[in-house]
Amino acid sequence: MEVLVAAAGFRTLGAIVEGQSQQAAYREAGAAHDYNAAVARQNADQAYKLANAQEAMQRRKARAALGEQAAQLAESGFTYEGSSLAVAKQSAENAELDSLMILYRGDMQARGYQAQAASEAYAGDVARANARRSRVATYFNVIGAPLGVYARAPLNAQPTTLGGIGYGEAGSAAATAGAGPW
Repeated sequence: MEVLVAAAGFRTLGAIVEGQSQQAAYREAGAAHDYNAAVARQNADQAYKLANAQEAMQRRKARAALGEQAAQLAESGFTYEGSSLAVAKQSAENAELDSLMILYRGDMQARGYQAQAASEAYAGDVARANARRSRVATYFNVIGAPLGVYARAPLNAQPTTLGGIGYGEAGSAAATAGAGPW
């Protein structure tokens, strides 16, 4: 009987330690996912800021290039008519497209970081939910561990007989009588 009590105690203690370890692992995973989500949100903000700064720089360079182009046209005696006007318009359109592409790439990169942040936040929520479920499972395991030990104890203590005849005897009696599965 003392052995059963000790076994039940050790199984209960094991269930508690295992449950606490699992809960801690889930909580740590949740914290790691929260951190990753925060970093991804910061990266998204930085991507927007960088794209805006690069776009502003592109516009400044474009204005300078267009101004230089206009000065060269004026210096050569051309006016903004015909092909020189078409070249100036095309240059302005190309500069605008370059600026918009910079913003677009920055927006796409930021959206990728935002999606990553949402995914990490969800994974953190799942990990915390798993920690709560693990806590509940630990309670059941703590209750069930000693019951399992005591439930198996009577099975181990029963004799190996069937109707007063040992299993070995029943098998040999059936073999002697010629009754058997073969």
